[in-house]
Amino acid sequence: MTWNNGYERKKFEARMKKQAEKYRSLGMSEEQIETMRKFDLAQFNSDRRYAEHTQEMPTSTFEDGDEGQSPIYERFLEIFSVSIEDYDTGSRYGWIERIENLNLYHGVRQLNQEQIELITLLAFDGLDRSAIAKRIGVSPSAITQRFSTIEKILEKFLLRP
Repeated sequence: MTWNNGYERKKFEARMKKQAEKYRSLGMSEEQIETMRKFDLAQFNSDRRYAEHTQEMPTSTFEDGDEGQSPIYERFLEIFSVSIEDYDTGSRYGWIERIENLNLYHGVRQLNQEQIELITLLAFDGLDRSAIAKRIGVSPSAITQRFSTIEKILEKFLLRP
């Protein structure tokens, strides 16, 4: 969406005029009103700069052959591309940063440290649930319950549009 500065400025000035009248009726001094106006003007200018220099990315993910979907995508494809070397491979939980599904990524970020470790043990260390149970000293049914909780948390995020 583009920013029409003249139109937005006109709306801003009308809003400021109404607010100044309201502030006067509440007993504020002209100096206080001007301070409030300067604060609101700074916010207005910040919003204007943001609107003029920001372009939304489409909500769909880009797959091979999706060229033409976004001018930003076409122009900055190399910058948006990430190779495996760009990730922190030294971190045990570096796999989280490689999650491409944004909803799933946000869901994993909501998990606590123990839940992330359970996923890591299962998916990346190759342990089955009984081996995980032995390793952390709980029963296999406790592990099953913990994975059930993890699935419920992630499911909430995956079902978001």
